[in-house]
Amino acid sequence: GEAAAAADAAAADPRGDTDALVRLCDDLEKPLLDRREYRAVQFKANGLRVLLVSDKESEMSGAALNIHVGSYQDPAGFDGLAHFHEHMLFLGTDKYPGEAEFDGFLSPNGGSANAYTADEDTNFHFDVTAAHLPGALDRFAQFFQSPSFDKGMVMREVKAIDSEHRNNIPEDGWRLSQVFKCGLNSRHPACGFSTGNQATLAPPGRSDAELLRALVDFHERWYVGPRMTLCVLGSSSLDDLEKLVQATGFGKIRGCGAEPSKPEKEAEKEGPRLAGGGARTDTPRFVYKAGMFDTGLPSDNPPAAKADAEALAEGDAEAAKASDASGPSRWWRSNGGAVKGVMRLIAPVQDFRELSLVFPLCGAVDPEAKPHRYLSHLLGHEGSGSLHAALMGLGWAEELSAGSSYQLDDASAFKIGVTLTEKGEEHLDQVLDLVFLHLALVRAAPLNREVLVEDHDLSQVFFKYREASGVSGFVTRAAAGLWKWEPSKVLSGPSLTPHPDNANAYANESPASLVTQAAARLVPENAIVSLTSRSVAKRHEAALQNAKNKDGEGKPAASPMTASPTGGAPGRPHEALESPAGGGWLVEPWYGTVFHEAPFAEADLKRWRAAGEAAAGQCFPTQAEGKAEGKAEGKA
Repeated sequence: GEAAAAADAAAADPRGDTDALVRLCDDLEKPLLDRREYRAVQFKANGLRVLLVSDKESEMSGAALNIHVGSYQDPAGFDGLAHFHEHMLFLGTDKYPGEAEFDGFLSPNGGSANAYTADEDTNFHFDVTAAHLPGALDRFAQFFQSPSFDKGMVMREVKAIDSEHRNNIPEDGWRLSQVFKCGLNSRHPACGFSTGNQATLAPPGRSDAELLRALVDFHERWYVGPRMTLCVLGSSSLDDLEKLVQATGFGKIRGCGAEPSKPEKEAEKEGPRLAGGGARTDTPRFVYKAGMFDTGLPSDNPPAAKADAEALAEGDAEAAKASDASGPSRWWRSNGGAVKGVMRLIAPVQDFRELSLVFPLCGAVDPEAKPHRYLSHLLGHEGSGSLHAALMGLGWAEELSAGSSYQLDDASAFKIGVTLTEKGEEHLDQVLDLVFLHLALVRAAPLNREVLVEDHDLSQVFFKYREASGVSGFVTRAAAGLWKWEPSKVLSGPSLTPHPDNANAYANESPASLVTQAAARLVPENAIVSLTSRSVAKRHEAALQNAKNKDGEGKPAASPMTASPTGGAPGRPHEALESPAGGGWLVEPWYGTVFHEAPFAEADLKRWRAAGEAAAGQCFPTQAEGKAEGKAEGKA
């Protein structure tokens, strides 16, 4: 299309005028109430894409730059380097060397700035009063052209990173995330310690110069124009905003990165992004040497035929025997593989009860087709006969949600979350029975075309009448969206569900096929189930006491607040440590979270499989059917 042709033109002149731009798109699909004007352009010299937004009524302006690189790209032995790099960019540039220069300009002019480092993306953003956009954007652009990386600030910022981690230790969100990482494939970067601390960035024996060299290498490899997408919103015209972006020198950012080292090449590679419709297909995606949810067992991939099941089971048993004996005594792990078909009990800091079921899907979910939305509709609706209605009616749950959990270059997952009542926790087995029964109904039921049409129609209505969001949030999302979507779809792509007759949106696969592929993964053997509750700490204390009584000696209790600054065992810093309580009790090393982990009991699996067989041929109630039934009852 037009954007692809422009990209070819940009690639044809890599060393031309750094200010030269190629027009990608003048019209974006936007809500009816949106009075903003849009234009997408691309620098010919380095391939950086820019979305310009003119809002003549806005008193605020802002910008965001997204780079497709994150904590998953931390070099080996430098956990937290991407996060550390994010911090260092705010501490001065060649043109504006003062460490507080940027904030010092924004604050008196009604502005602010922030950034985040995610798994595979990093995003920098700011807002400021409209009249001061030129000065702010010039300072912002220097982050990516000529950061100073002052060696005198290295250790000070390492200590700031360390302090940030210490503040995160009592936060359950961070704690639960790291527990989840303990069960991922150890050869995938997802199991790492993304925020980092002083022990990972500046351990004994590592000089400031060595850390600084790693920082500069990281910047030179990854912070290049083709990986960047920029959004600038101001009150000026699109023509003036275009000139401003050129004048501030974004075209001078390097167009290619440094050659990676041999270990980095072996750790990951890049392949084409696979998607249909309005999602971009020209951007590289990360492909790692091992899938984050790969177990390392032969049965990790569903057998092609039922006759293969017994052979795969034998293969699993042999692989389990060959697993690393030096690690924790979790026999179902194989060569550092991920764990699935597992139940975790997690002790939180705050008082809440949450049941979650995460189901890894096959690779990345197509962002255009969004098959998970169909599953979310069936599992999350609240009509008669729904899972929500059943749990609420029994007094076992306060809230239920279902939807996409991970959306990464090489992986995705579907998650069901249930906020339990005290009574619900007491009946946990029955809650899980209901969940797996409803999942079996979803898998057995034929595709309901009306649900797809309804989801499409509702997404169209919500998008068309959506109100404009604030400047900072808008530019942050738009810059990230420009990486994933063609320019015309930056606003609409994430929001709209395609019509089932739109073959292009489904990449020439039928909606039924895509939904069936996703639904087939919603089985107990593929589930990672977690119960987070204060009661878990009491169970752990009881297990500790039992262990003490058996040994006849007091062992130190592994407190939920006990964290190690250096992680777990030497050589395996991210691997959970065994609690003195034994019997499957573990301690996540970075935050000190106590949890219990065990494979599903065979009796439970048999019961859930039987429910699945009984569900064959039954129909699953949809939201529309629930509404119709409710109306009929009302008339009666």
